[in-house]
Amino acid sequence: MKIEIEIDQYQLWRDVFGSSPFSFGTWWTDAEYLDGSDWENPGRISLTCTDEVTGEETTKIISAEDLARALPTANDLVSIDLWDFDNYDSIASDAILQVAVLGEVIYG
Repeated sequence: MKIEIEIDQYQLWRDVFGSSPFSFGTWWTDAEYLDGSDWENPGRISLTCTDEVTGEETTKIISAEDLARALPTANDLVSIDLWDFDNYDSIASDAILQVAVLGEVIYG
């Protein structure tokens, strides 16, 4: 059974990118906002994650919809409540981005 949940894309986008996700770990090696988006205006972003041991790079372009799809999985994998947008920090944003880009939380 699936339950549909609505999330304001502007709030999710601003909370994820406004919480300095790239300051948390050195695995994020490149981020480029696309199509006129920025940290507070949703759009698309190209993210590159580099494995510090193997040097393997993963690059993916994601949108606010990808963040929303990643949120429930990320929430199950970390010990903080990612549904509480008022308490986002770099760890919360990093977890969502890792799930959106890598499919799981691998680092941190």
